[in-house]
Amino acid sequence: MATKAERKALSDAGHRERIAARLTAAQDGIQDLSLSRHIWRTTVNIADANMAITQSFFVYWMSSQYAQAACSAVRRLTESGPKAQNTNSLVAALEDLATHARSFPWQFWMPADYRGADGCLDPQRIQRDIDDLRTAAEAVRVYVNQHLAHLDRHARMAVPTLAQLDAAIDLLGDVLSKVMLTTGWPVAMSLVASALRTVRESGAAAAAVATRNITAASTD
Repeated sequence: MATKAERKALSDAGHRERIAARLTAAQDGIQDLSLSRHIWRTTVNIADANMAITQSFFVYWMSSQYAQAACSAVRRLTESGPKAQNTNSLVAALEDLATHARSFPWQFWMPADYRGADGCLDPQRIQRDIDDLRTAAEAVRVYVNQHLAHLDRHARMAVPTLAQLDAAIDLLGDVLSKVMLTTGWPVAMSLVASALRTVRESGAAAAAVATRNITAASTD
């Protein structure tokens, strides 16, 4: 029969494994979102250099599609509570992490401000990350819930600006990187580095494809 210490060790390992999987799922969503933004920005820059494209409906349509998809992704990644438990929400993963912070003892690489007085990860520090993400994404969530999701088609609301959308996307990436490194499972650093490298490489490849397609279309 397992001792109390052995049962706790098994329980802690289970929490760490589950949270690692949830953070990895959130990473995939944030990586896709960052890549979409890179492709959109690159394509707009290409279009700006071609008067025929700039004066067409193409740039407006593409920007509208990107903004709506990005807003929906930000809303999904910052969803909280029970309804987000089976999603790739970073906030939901952080809520899980804060609840089971004692399953993550101090490690030498853990930043000082993430260390709790009990020798484990500080749940209050994780809660600050949650609060920051929810605040940064508030305008986007309201817009998606009341307009894009058609819960209130006639609602009067401020459309989030690109600056607000960018701020939310940037904060998602920043918090994810810090938390993955802070929780410190062995592959955390390689996962983050791989994600950033993939975004850069895939973004460059996608930009090359977009350049060829746009050039071909403008010469038809």
